[in-house]
Amino acid sequence: MVVSNGRSSGFPNASDISDKCGVTLSFAEVKAIPAPDCLLLKNTPRNRPIVIVDDGTDVAVELIKKLNDRAVALTFNSRRNKICDRSITLRGNDENSLTAALKDIENKYGTVGGFIYMDSSNTQPGWSLLAAKHVKNSLHQNINNGRCFFLGITRMDGQLGFTGKTITPSPTLSESVLNTAERGSIFGLVKTLGLEWPDVYCRAVDLALNIRSDSDAATYLYNEIYDSDRCLREVGYDDRGQRWTTCPSGLRSEKGVR
Repeated sequence: MVVSNGRSSGFPNASDISDKCGVTLSFAEVKAIPAPDCLLLKNTPRNRPIVIVDDGTDVAVELIKKLNDRAVALTFNSRRNKICDRSITLRGNDENSLTAALKDIENKYGTVGGFIYMDSSNTQPGWSLLAAKHVKNSLHQNINNGRCFFLGITRMDGQLGFTGKTITPSPTLSESVLNTAERGSIFGLVKTLGLEWPDVYCRAVDLALNIRSDSDAATYLYNEIYDSDRCLREVGYDDRGQRWTTCPSGLRSEKGVR
């Protein structure tokens, strides 16, 4: 049995609770994985645009270049319109602005075939969930010999927050932890979408903040869009380009021995 060490707050920890209930306990950990095997899709129609929520970085610019004429930039800054031949400026970060922009995109360029959410200071908490809500119907209109997808991107440590080096600088520690948790919430959303949208390819990606090459970072994202593995839900890329994902550690036995 695992018991408190006397230096804790006095409240039972997860191990204490699992022992008392007689259940096993497992914790998530990260493991290195190889680069994805990319599909060569036969159909990538221009009238099924890939919408990219512009986070204001050059990574977005490089990714738009790789997506070529299917890309549509959804930007918060009208001065960023030049990053893409096809772009729409959001009037704000509220739901009405989002729905108006998506309607404009579909009227001008066609039914959304892919949606790439890039986390930024312009998107309020829950914005990615609102986006998923409003692109759901479009992404469920299949592309024959192609792929509809939802990609969520955040910038932490490249190992999905497991290194503990992802605290967002804020005036107080509580605000720092909260801000970091909000950035990591995209993983929960994408895993939920993967269960609820079995016909849509869903993937969350954590790019390390200190990846030196914006072009390399964009390549990582592009390759994730076309990964042949539909079971994987979340990956990260550290500053060396190593790819990571999460997995459960070994189950702890009743005696606390793995």
